[in-house]
Amino acid sequence: MTKQQDQPRGKPTLAVLNGDLDAAAGGGAGAGQDNLRGGDGGGGMPGERQTGEIYPGCAVQPLGVYGETFYYLDIKGQLQPVKKHDTDKISALFMGNTAGLVTHYPKYGRGDSNQPNGWKHEAVREAMQNACGEKGVWNAFEKVRGLGAWPDTDGSVILHCGDAVLHRGKWKIPGEIEGYVYPSAPRTPRPLDDFPKTEYASDLLQILETWNWRGGNVDAYLFLGWICSAMFGGALDWRALIWITGDAGTGKSTLQKLMRLVMGGEGAILQSTDATEASIRQFLLQSTIPVALDEIEAEADGRKAASVIKLARQAASGGVVLRGGADHKGQEFKARSSFAFSSILIPRLLDQDISRLAVLELDQLVTGTTPPEITARDMLTIGRGLRTAIIAHWDRLHVTLELYRQGLQRVGHSARGCDQFGTLLALAELAMFEDEPTAERVTAWAKKLGAERIADQMDKTADWQQMLAHLMEQPLPVFKGGEQRLVGEYVMAAIGEDDFVEPAVAERALRSIGVKVFGRNKDAQLAIANSHANLNTLFRDTRWRDGVWSQAAKRIPHAQQTNGLKFGGPTSTRCQRFPMRSIPDVFGENDVTERPQADASQYQPDPDDFT
Repeated sequence: MTKQQDQPRGKPTLAVLNGDLDAAAGGGAGAGQDNLRGGDGGGGMPGERQTGEIYPGCAVQPLGVYGETFYYLDIKGQLQPVKKHDTDKISALFMGNTAGLVTHYPKYGRGDSNQPNGWKHEAVREAMQNACGEKGVWNAFEKVRGLGAWPDTDGSVILHCGDAVLHRGKWKIPGEIEGYVYPSAPRTPRPLDDFPKTEYASDLLQILETWNWRGGNVDAYLFLGWICSAMFGGALDWRALIWITGDAGTGKSTLQKLMRLVMGGEGAILQSTDATEASIRQFLLQSTIPVALDEIEAEADGRKAASVIKLARQAASGGVVLRGGADHKGQEFKARSSFAFSSILIPRLLDQDISRLAVLELDQLVTGTTPPEITARDMLTIGRGLRTAIIAHWDRLHVTLELYRQGLQRVGHSARGCDQFGTLLALAELAMFEDEPTAERVTAWAKKLGAERIADQMDKTADWQQMLAHLMEQPLPVFKGGEQRLVGEYVMAAIGEDDFVEPAVAERALRSIGVKVFGRNKDAQLAIANSHANLNTLFRDTRWRDGVWSQAAKRIPHAQQTNGLKFGGPTSTRCQRFPMRSIPDVFGENDVTERPQADASQYQPDPDDFT
C-alpha cells in the first residue's frame, strides 16, 4: 500500500483517542472495561444521595420505569430491564460487588454483633424502584443508542465504539449523554489517533479496482462510497443499499471478506449467508452497524428474501418496524443500518426496492490478474483511517451531499436516486478529498451516473403492464379439444384476432374467470372484475392477489370503473374497463406514451450551487 505522508497540521485531530480515555479509566494503555463505569464499583462513597441514585456514588445507574419494567445500567454499563427485583437479579446487576449495598442497607444476624452479614433485600428493592421512579417514565425506544454512529443535535457525529463514545471531539465512558443512553458493548475499532489522511481511501479504492466490475472504476468508487457511508449509517438521513451480483468465481465472497476486515470484524458488521428478517432485528437491537448478506438468491419461494429486502428498504429511511411480542405487547424497532447484498442472481424486486439500490455487477476476473493482498491488519488500519478522515470532514457533509443531489437531479434522477447515489458519492468524497467538491467533479459524476443507471436496473414495464402480462400468461381452466389455452389466447379469439375458437365461445370462457370483452378488433374493450374467486386463483402468490389487481387495472391508460357488470352469474360487480389499444403492442403497435428521459450530456452546472 501507499506509504502514508504527513498532512499539514491544522485539520481537526482525534489525538485524545486512547490516552485521554485510558487516563479517565484510571488504567493507562490497555485499561479494561472494569474501571470504565463511574461510581464506586459497588463500595460506596461519602456524600448526599442524588435524585435517581440507589445510594451515593452507586455504579448501578437507574434510568426509569415503563409499565412494570424498571431499567438500569449495570456495573459494566450494560442496559438491563428488570421486572422482578429478586436477590439473584440484584446481585447480577452489581456483578457480586455488593459492598455498597451492605454499607447502606446492612442486614445483621442474631446476637449483639455490630458487623453486618449481608444486605436487606426489601430495603434495596425499594431503594432501586424508588430511584427509577425519581427518574420518571422511560422507554428504551429512541432513547438507547448502541454500537455505531449517531447524529448529534449540533449536526456533528457521535461514534459509539463499545467501551467508549466519541462525543463532540472527546471520548466518554458509555452511559447517559445528553439525554441518550449509550450502553457498554464489546469494543469495536476506533478512528486512528492521527491527523486525517485521504491516502487510506485511495489505497482501498486501488484494491477495489482489481475486481472486474462491469461498470468499471465507477462501480469500484460506488462500493467505496458504500463502505464509508455504512460506517456512519446511523448518523445519515439516508442509508444507501447496494447489491453485488455476478457469476461464481467473480470474487463476491472475497469482497464480503474485505468488507468484514475493513469494518473491523465481528461485532462491527453483521454478516450472514442465511439470515431471516427476525434474526437481523434481534441481533441489531439498537445498534447501527452495517449488514452484509451473501447468497440472497432468486428462489422458487422468495418470501424469506422478500422480508429481508423489505427490512433493508425500511432501514434506508429509518422506518419503524412494529412487531407483536410474546407478552402480547407491541415491540418497536427502528432500522438504521446500511445493507449490502450479494448473489449470483437477484430475486425479482419491486421498482420501489430497485430505486433504493445501486446494483454493482462483477464479470469473471481477467486471466492472469494478480489477486489483491488483503491482510486483516492492513484492512483494519484502512478502516480506522477512513473513520478518522470522515469525522474530520463531517462539517462539510451537508454542502457536499446537496451539491451532488443537485447534480444528479439535473441529469434526470428522481429524489430517491439523488438520495441513493448522492449519499454514496458524498461519503466517498469526505474520505478521498481534503476540500469541498468542485463543479467539475460534480459534473463528471453526474454524467457517469445519469438516470439511465436506475432505469437499466428496473423492469421497464409499469406495474399495470406486469399485472396484465401475468394474467394473459395464465392457462385458462377450460379445455378445447383436449388442449388448454392461455387467457391471452382466448382474449385475442374473443376480439376476432385469433380463430382457434369462435368469439362467442371465447367470451363465455373469459366471463368464467371475471374477464369480459366488448367489441371486435381494434375497437375492442376489456373489462376485469374488481373481485372474483377465479381471478384470485390466477393471481395467487403474487402481489396482486386478494383484489389488488384492480388497483393496478385502474392505472391502465383510459381505464374507467364500471358499476353493475355481470360475468355470467346472477350478481353484478364493479370492474375496470379499458380499450385494448391501451395495451402496448397488442395490435403490433404501441399507443402508450412514454416519458422522455433526461440527457446526461446536456447537464451544465449552475454556478449558484458552488457559491
